[in-house]
Amino acid sequence: MAVRGVAALVAGLCVCTQAASAAPATIMLLPGKGHEDCRLLDAGQGMAYRFTADAPLEFNVHRHDGETVISPVQIARAKALDAIFDADVRAEWCWMWVNRGREPVRLEVKVGV
Repeated sequence: MAVRGVAALVAGLCVCTQAASAAPATIMLLPGKGHEDCRLLDAGQGMAYRFTADAPLEFNVHRHDGETVISPVQIARAKALDAIFDADVRAEWCWMWVNRGREPVRLEVKVGV
């Protein structure tokens, strides 16, 4: 699998979306909460993504294989990233951000740039 960019395996409550809109989404992440955006990708398909946040967030790109979470892209703390993810298998891949801080964080994200 080719991964261009970097990321963090996280767990937590999230607001989940599966949208193909071209406009960036702006989300207010409350402390301890997350946002997940999932897309079906074919093997070998690439997906560009970018985000900016007011404070560092945990971030990952992952998929589920039964009860196992496979997360080839993980970042412990990031405020911004502009990268491309290349899927190695056909699956629903999810981009996830989690706010581990004590204050709300404004996140602007676009998957499928």
